[in-house]
Amino acid sequence: MNYTHLSQSERYQIQCLRDVGLSITQTALRLGRHRSTIAREIRRNSDASTAYQAHNAHQQALSRQSGQTNAQRFDGAQWELVLSYLQLDLSPQQAAARLGLERRLRISHTCIYNRLRRMGQAAPRLRCGHCRRKAHRVRGNCAIAWVSHSAPPSWTSERAWGIGRATPSSRVRVGWQGW
Repeated sequence: MNYTHLSQSERYQIQCLRDVGLSITQTALRLGRHRSTIAREIRRNSDASTAYQAHNAHQQALSRQSGQTNAQRFDGAQWELVLSYLQLDLSPQQAAARLGLERRLRISHTCIYNRLRRMGQAAPRLRCGHCRRKAHRVRGNCAIAWVSHSAPPSWTSERAWGIGRATPSSRVRVGWQGW
C-alpha cells in the first residue's frame, strides 16, 4: 500500500475549496484523496477560532515530521541502565515498564530487543521459553456410571458403595483407573 503525504499545493487547493464552500467529500473527490484524509487534515491543522490556512497547515505538518524518528538513539549511560535491569533477570517488557514507572527512561521493549539482536553474542542471556507448570489430568467419564453399567453385581452392593459399616477387606476403589 503506497502512502503519500499531502503536498503544499494540495493544502492550498483544500483551502480554496473550503473557502468556496465545498464539502469534505466534494473536496476529496476533486483532489483524488479519501474523505477521511481531508477531514483529518482539516481537524489537525485548523484552530477553532480561525479557518483552515494552507501555509500554517504545511508548517505544522513539517514540524510534526521533523520530530519523528524511526528509532531513538540512546547513549551509553541509558543503555547501561537498561542492561542493569536485564541483569536482574527482568524481561525487556518488564525492564521497559519499570523504567517508565520510575520516570527514568522511556524505551519500548521492541527497541531493547532490536538492540540486543544487533549486539549478537555480547547480549545478556534472556529468560525465554514457555513457563513450566504442572500438567493437569484429563478428566474422563464419570466413575459411577462406569461401575453401575459394567460392574459385576457384587460391586453394586451397599458395601462397595461405602454404605454401612466398612471393613478393610470390603473397601473398593471406585473410579480409580491407575493413572
